[in-house]
Amino acid sequence: MPRFIRTGLTTALLAAIILILNGGWSGLIIAPLVGAGAGIVITSQEKWKTRADAARLGLKAGITGGIVLLVAQIFHDTLLAKIAGLPPQPIDRMIIVAVGALIISALTGFLFGGAQSLASTPRLIFTFTFLGLFLLIYPFIDQATELGWIGQMIAVLIFVLLALGLNIVVGYAGLLDLGYAAFFAIGAYTTGLLSSPQIGLHVNFWLAIWVAAAIAAFSGIVLGAPTLPLRGDYLAIVTLGFGEIVPIVFRNLT
Repeated sequence: MPRFIRTGLTTALLAAIILILNGGWSGLIIAPLVGAGAGIVITSQEKWKTRADAARLGLKAGITGGIVLLVAQIFHDTLLAKIAGLPPQPIDRMIIVAVGALIISALTGFLFGGAQSLASTPRLIFTFTFLGLFLLIYPFIDQATELGWIGQMIAVLIFVLLALGLNIVVGYAGLLDLGYAAFFAIGAYTTGLLSSPQIGLHVNFWLAIWVAAAIAAFSGIVLGAPTLPLRGDYLAIVTLGFGEIVPIVFRNLT
């Protein structure tokens, strides 16, 4: 099997699963990422001499990934919808999404394949410009297509932040901090108090998150500094107690 086919299949596999689970217009949203990933991966694996060769490799891998999305879209809108008892999907929308996903994946694969032949700085500028534009217009696309992925992604990113912070404390610093989430709770409860009618405050969200971050950081300095000399089980016990105390304090503020 040619490597560009394997690359296209690999980069589109997870996207196809997401498409099958969500259906709707999700194929058009996922396709640019599939094509971009396929174009980058295939040009890093295969040898090419000119920019045209790199672009052709990206195009082939993008087409392969787009075909996977096309098949997944047709599978969802016909067989899977029938098995799940969902209302039949309009044929014209299915064709638009399936063919559109194929074209978008192929186009972005072509562009990113050719971009890999650029020098490192222009290549990074191109990549980050693409990602920036995608992130800027995505909320409007999500609202127009009624997919509702923004709400799901917020929860995902919250847990990503928790994991990154835990990796810094435990992984890099080597501190067995079992109350790490307490500082996260301080920021979350502070934001809730400032943004809800519970205590008669209606602070703007963009201001509230910075105030909450400052309070969480200050709490970390005040409450974390005395425990820094501790190590091992002693640190774990102290931080575990701190993690249990913080939610109780906030729940009893009324």
